[in-house]
Amino acid sequence: MSDFELIPNKELLRLRKEIDNLKSGKEGTDITESVEALTKSIETLNELFYAATEEMKAEEKSEHVIVKKIEPLINKLDEISEQNTKIAKAIIALTDMIRDMRRPAPQPAPLFRPASPMPASPAPEFRLSQAPQFPSRKQGLFK
Repeated sequence: MSDFELIPNKELLRLRKEIDNLKSGKEGTDITESVEALTKSIETLNELFYAATEEMKAEEKSEHVIVKKIEPLINKLDEISEQNTKIAKAIIALTDMIRDMRRPAPQPAPLFRPASPMPASPAPEFRLSQAPQFPSRKQGLFK
C-alpha cells in the first residue's frame, strides 16, 4: 500500500489556486470580516446584559425602600379594617336590639283552654220582691 493517492489534474489545480488565494488573503477577508462583526455583536450584547444587571440591582434597592415606606401604611389599613369589622358587628347588634324592642310582647298562652267553646248566657238578674227582714237588736239573734 502506498502513501500516495492519484488525483485528477483539475482537482490539483483547484487546490493550488485555493492555497494561493489563502496566502494572498483574498478569500480570508470575508471570514475575517464576519468574525470581527460577530465579535462586535457579542461585545454589544455583553454591554447590554451588564447594563440590565445594574438596572435590576438598582430596582431591587429602590423596591426595598418603597416596601419599608409602605409597610406602616399597610399595617394601618389592616388596623382600620379590623375596626370597621367591629363597628359593623356592633351596628348589627344594635339593629337587632331595636327590632326586638319594637316587636309587641307575645301574649302568654292560657293555662286552660276548654275543649269546646261555651255558649254565651244572659247575665243573671236579681229582683227583690220584698225587702229583707233582719232581726232587731232587741229581739236577739236566737229565739
